[in-house]
Amino acid sequence: MKIAIPTNDKKQLFKRSGRAEGFLVIDVSGSEYVIKDYRFNTHSHHHHHHGHDEESEHGHSHKEIVDALSDCSYLVVNVIGKHFLHDLQNAGIKVFQTDETTITGAVDNFRKNVLNKA
Repeated sequence: MKIAIPTNDKKQLFKRSGRAEGFLVIDVSGSEYVIKDYRFNTHSHHHHHHGHDEESEHGHSHKEIVDALSDCSYLVVNVIGKHFLHDLQNAGIKVFQTDETTITGAVDNFRKNVLNKA
């Protein structure tokens, strides 16, 4: 199964998932996992130009990200905005939250099934 993790450096989770530069896509199978891909987040550039914050009501969706992650079953995050969470859930992508800051720690906790559903 494929999981996606927001990151800017491919080592640490980026705290604000929708604003990450990209998403590391990892294929998890039993005790093994393989990094499959790094997908740039074209949506994150909207935040830099429009100047709105996550809590404000906005008319755009996170379609670009959801489409880019459509082959993933799960997204593992530190923090996620309510609009992004809603768009992912509508697309059938399950979101889990972790306090882990490293990719390896987040993947290990995902495999151990100890993460909380967002």
